[in-house]
Amino acid sequence: MNSFQEKFRKYTNEQRLFGSNDRILLSVSGGGDSLVLCHLFSQEHQHWAIAHVNFQLRGEESVQDEAFVQQLAERYNVPFFSSSFDTQVFAENQKISTQMAARQLRREWFTHLATNEGFNYVALAHHHNDQLETMLLNLANGSGIAGLRGMLPKTGIWVRPLLWATKDEIKAYAQENQLMWREDRSNAEDKYQRNWVRHHIIPALQKINPALLATTQATFQRLQDVEAIFQQEVEKVGSEVITKKGDTLFIQKNILKSHPQATSLLLEWILSYGFTWNDVEQIMTVIKSDSQPGKQFFSESYCLWIDREQLIITSKDSPTVFSAQLQVEETTETSFGQLRGRKLEGLAYQIKSDASVAALAYDKLQFPLQVRHWQPGDTFQPLGMKQRKKISDFLIDGKVPRYIKARTLVLLSGEKIVWIIGHRIDHRFRLSKPDEPVYEITWQPC
Repeated sequence: MNSFQEKFRKYTNEQRLFGSNDRILLSVSGGGDSLVLCHLFSQEHQHWAIAHVNFQLRGEESVQDEAFVQQLAERYNVPFFSSSFDTQVFAENQKISTQMAARQLRREWFTHLATNEGFNYVALAHHHNDQLETMLLNLANGSGIAGLRGMLPKTGIWVRPLLWATKDEIKAYAQENQLMWREDRSNAEDKYQRNWVRHHIIPALQKINPALLATTQATFQRLQDVEAIFQQEVEKVGSEVITKKGDTLFIQKNILKSHPQATSLLLEWILSYGFTWNDVEQIMTVIKSDSQPGKQFFSESYCLWIDREQLIITSKDSPTVFSAQLQVEETTETSFGQLRGRKLEGLAYQIKSDASVAALAYDKLQFPLQVRHWQPGDTFQPLGMKQRKKISDFLIDGKVPRYIKARTLVLLSGEKIVWIIGHRIDHRFRLSKPDEPVYEITWQPC
């Protein structure tokens, strides 16, 4: 075993990338890096296979690449999987770059393949030069700490067993073992940003620091450690101020006014909802000025509301119009919770002060009762009032947050609203006689 193989074994063990009995699917393009990965696995692992994606970007050369990788699998006597995509058409339809389209197609296909074929991990041939290029691109385009620390050795099913090695070390190993590979001509072109960084930026930096590759390896390790410490703080503080009910996220505002790294914390908490650094800066400006309660911010799929005491994130889509029925003795599931009704009679009923419980005069109701979202123009006579009132005005006067307004349901008897569920019953359906039959409804929001 030569020193390169020893480093490979040491790295995979230290990083706990996979076990000896795990089934590993290798992403093999046909280039030198993936050929070295195959050779190492042939020496070090028993349960592995080869998968290749033809992106149809280089005409006949792409076809030849696929045939070459298939022959490689036959030579190693391991299973072979392949798939072809019209990457250019996909990129145009999705309005994304060709490189991003290829990355998305490859990731989705490999995930599907690994799941269906029972592979534990997918091994990628990324190396340290790729790592440095990624960090410089992220730095140039703007990035948080995750972008600067580069790719991780292991993320979910994705493992990178060569991340420790430089391109020169990989090439030397390939030549030492007389490995033949396919050259991708596009790697020599500068039309892609990554290639420009590779051909111009890194050589310029190496003039400043000839040991650039060695020193940045240590830098990446330190940055990964810093990110791990930061994520611990993100999770710790988040556990104290974030709650989730159904598909709605609540973040208490007080911590965002006092924590010195509040902007970065908030970004980590809402990044998965599609919000950006620029969004977070604007949100923090509103929070710190204690202005504009009810202001909304939108990502592609979500809405963030700044309430008086908290931030609330809900789906941006308006709720689907919901309708259901409630029989006398029945439990009904609604869009946002559960209604349970029951008839009570022959006792002195004690009215509860809980807004989630409605006590109605049973003899005044027409069953089945109807449940739906409130609509503009809906009116009712709030308990204790002589006049009718628009539901929209009632919710405004009660300072009901907008996100709750959008989720508010009403209960109807015939055409009359008898209860704004979870808020107020209609005066006309109140209990007015001693010992009269009671229809009690309990609302349990999700």
